[in-house]
Amino acid sequence: SAMIWPGWFEYNYLAQGLSAEGGSGEIFEVRKKGNPTQILRNVAAVFGIQGEPKQDDWSTAEYPSYSISGEDFSISIYWSGPGGWYFSRWNQDYFRGCAEPAMEEPLEGEGDAGSTTDESYVCEEIKPEPGLIPSEQAMLSQAEGLFSALGVEFDRTLARVWRDDWGGSVSMPMILDGNAIPLESYIGWGSDGQVSYASGYSVEIISRGNFDTISAQDAVARISDWRWYGSVASSYYEQYYATGVVSESAVERDAAVSGGEDSVSGDEPMPVEPEQPVEPELIDVLVNRSETALAAAYDGSGNMWLVPAYILHNDQGWFDVILAVEEGVIQLPEPYEVMPLDDAEVMISPREGN
Repeated sequence: SAMIWPGWFEYNYLAQGLSAEGGSGEIFEVRKKGNPTQILRNVAAVFGIQGEPKQDDWSTAEYPSYSISGEDFSISIYWSGPGGWYFSRWNQDYFRGCAEPAMEEPLEGEGDAGSTTDESYVCEEIKPEPGLIPSEQAMLSQAEGLFSALGVEFDRTLARVWRDDWGGSVSMPMILDGNAIPLESYIGWGSDGQVSYASGYSVEIISRGNFDTISAQDAVARISDWRWYGSVASSYYEQYYATGVVSESAVERDAAVSGGEDSVSGDEPMPVEPEQPVEPELIDVLVNRSETALAAAYDGSGNMWLVPAYILHNDQGWFDVILAVEEGVIQLPEPYEVMPLDDAEVMISPREGN
């Protein structure tokens, strides 16, 4: 009960010490390349899969999707945005060893069918077998060959490898002008030592020229509008969160909200909860540091772009990636807001005037 959120927050983002100077930066179009069904055939051939691509039931003209599927595998491609494809294969042996609940003998005169007892299915415990999983070097070597066959450029110095007792993976970011961009291909191994999943993209990156950008100070006003958000290369997120950077003010605020670890004892009566506030609590967030980056963003038609952006850090211990291009350069999605109808229903509706 101490974890019950007593209200809600609304953040007021304030620029502190950020540059007021604008600039310029290059914008790139991320354009799909190839034929989606042929890409699926190529992926299937690399992983030894038989089958022909079929258009999915949920495919639409604006967002086409195709797949090849079987009892123990699935390959799919979504032919919108960056044209992502995905492969997964599962080991059916892991669905073995579960005994059905015992059947009670039917009583005389009740027919032939018995009924199950209250016992649940009893399944054989699955234990890790780390000896089956390739070593990090072996995974890198396999990934290099598989990525090459899949048309993904591979650089061992930039690849990231992970391994534990249950599996492993290798990821390879797409590189533009020597820098990683937020498009990454993956290959993973399951606990049986076999490749269990892979994913990638089929795109070409096309420069659309240089465009003016707003200042980091002005970009702070965009944090409250989700349409201006982008994403940077995953290595940045990993590097940032691996350091365990969480500000003391964020920890102190959360402790104050929950009442602190020692605020409620199991031997003490629960305090009476105050009446919930009608208005959210306003919290000032000081945005006090910025970095420039190339961020991936989708426009209103579902196309992906690589756009100049700011990584805006604040005194609460997190950051936001905000596009820096001027208004009108990228066709943003239509704005939406949540409009409560009553206590039980919520409707999402376009904002007035859009």
